[in-house]
Amino acid sequence: MPGHPMRAGRIARTAVAAALGAVIALSVGLAGPTRGDAATLAAAVPVQKVAGAPIALDQFQWFVGLTTDGRYLYAADRARIVKLDTDPTRAIASFDASALAPYLIRTPRSQYGVGSAVMAAGPYGVFVTDGIRITRIGSALDGTGVAQYGTEGSGQGQFRAITGMAVSGDWLYVADSGNHRVVRIPQTLDGSDWRTFGAAGTGDGRFGTLAGIAATDLAVFVADAGNDRIVRLSPALDGSGWAEYQRREAGMYGALQVKGQQLYIRASDCTADLNPGVLRVAVSLTASGAGCIRITPTDVSVSARSFATDIAVTPSGTYVGTDAHDSGIVELRRLWPDSPSVADTYGRPAFGLLGQLAAPQGAAVSGDTVYVCDSASAAPLAGTRIVALRRSDLTFISQLETPCSSGLLAADGDYVFASDGDMIQRFRGPDLAAAGSFGTAGNGRGGFARIDALAAADGIVYAADGGLGRVARFSADAFDGTGWKTVPTGRFPTKAAFLGTDGRTVAMAVESKGAVTVSRIPASLAGAWRSLPLRSSGKAVSDVGGLDVDADRVFVTVGGVAGKLAPALLVLRASDLVTVALGKNPRGSPPAAIRYPTGIAAVGSEMYIADGVTAPGRVGRRSDAAIDIWELEPAR
Repeated sequence: MPGHPMRAGRIARTAVAAALGAVIALSVGLAGPTRGDAATLAAAVPVQKVAGAPIALDQFQWFVGLTTDGRYLYAADRARIVKLDTDPTRAIASFDASALAPYLIRTPRSQYGVGSAVMAAGPYGVFVTDGIRITRIGSALDGTGVAQYGTEGSGQGQFRAITGMAVSGDWLYVADSGNHRVVRIPQTLDGSDWRTFGAAGTGDGRFGTLAGIAATDLAVFVADAGNDRIVRLSPALDGSGWAEYQRREAGMYGALQVKGQQLYIRASDCTADLNPGVLRVAVSLTASGAGCIRITPTDVSVSARSFATDIAVTPSGTYVGTDAHDSGIVELRRLWPDSPSVADTYGRPAFGLLGQLAAPQGAAVSGDTVYVCDSASAAPLAGTRIVALRRSDLTFISQLETPCSSGLLAADGDYVFASDGDMIQRFRGPDLAAAGSFGTAGNGRGGFARIDALAAADGIVYAADGGLGRVARFSADAFDGTGWKTVPTGRFPTKAAFLGTDGRTVAMAVESKGAVTVSRIPASLAGAWRSLPLRSSGKAVSDVGGLDVDADRVFVTVGGVAGKLAPALLVLRASDLVTVALGKNPRGSPPAAIRYPTGIAAVGSEMYIADGVTAPGRVGRRSDAAIDIWELEPAR
């Protein structure tokens, strides 16, 4: 399968890879030519290691899609596909879809309703797409029956922004939104019998933005969100059978499913009061029988703002995935076939459980312990927490609910430090016992206006105070302001600031107005800052996720280059800030790739990188990324 990162040997990787917060050890050489064009992360070879317990089949991390072949449900859960029997509702198989993560987390229709993965299922298997290519996986979910089809473009065998797929008979119908058309191809994906219908526009035979599709042997239904309508077509795609149904107050239409004489539509605004749900319409597209099934919270839901994501209709009922806003689906509901009554629910959340990482942000290492700032963005642990892992095997030790972030986490000696921006909390060792707090509002000794970043080494804590434009240092052991000293920075971040130190050098990264500047100064804070605009291959970087210093190296993770998503790890000499290496993702983002690097901790010959969290500067929005801690060994 040229051009696709999936390999047969990786499709059926062990359940270890499906664990939430998987930790993968890589051996990567990062030292290279002084120009910065060093070896990339493409050479990484994963050695599976796990932080925390693997999730069970009935635990859901972050579902992004739901489909059915009429008998079974297939749910995309971030990095896996789960097969469920419908009567009784139970998970019976799980497919490690890590290699398909770019497909499952791509959001071609997210602006038209909650949900991201575009899926379909039929006799030939389960179909997923990244918006351009279609990949089929055998319905047994054992790695067999894999095929791929499609390239980017507007010709035959090409797609642009696939926003829906549906199966009927031997055919796969595709909503090719970017080309304003419906495409019919065989489920075999052999490229034969290509047929299309549609063009851009508002009248008969024309489409705006497509957002979903359903099919039977008698009709094809398309959600033409751009024109606020549902359209019915003949399966022959010859223009016959055209009919429309419009309901502007239903908002942008999403996924569609057909059962008998009813068409079920996931609508982003089902009742014109921002309460999404499932709209039910007669397949004749007449107003008769139209109704709205509102998706309301239950005790199992993690939020009062509960959204309908994907729907799947089977003989035993209508299944709806429910999503607590900005935190992921944790529940699958079965409704009585033609009623809004909930027949039963299935599934348990996998967020916030002991030993499991929800969305790691920062990382810090001291002694035999790796500390992770983890965002448990769903109940029962809404907010953030520090998780302590054993460094030797990255197994769980303890956790504590407390404010933290990628820049506001540091560790040294027997302590780990965290801050909510107002004061600094100190905790003792891997048991995370409270060991005091430090800091007050003010500009004198021990005073802070806004703590933006922390670092610690050799018994000293460093704090970047963005409100006062200075960096302060003081004793980590006394933790009362002893040894207080400050130095002005002259730089005020508008997005983010990060500190790192190895006890000899303090480095600071400040991101402001799309530009990132890295500065360094001796750890004594004597002398002047030396600064350098941070660039990759001559282009400005953005979305700094973390910074650390070790052995005359400054390690900086970034999420973007020249305004585009381009995860990278930059390595500079601390002494003169010359770039000595650049690690970036290989094309296609295979499993052995860092998708959105955030916090970083470098110590000895190891680095720990948190991957997959709310993007820096984009508060409240989850990045479309994996949720991992990566362990790397930098070359010397």
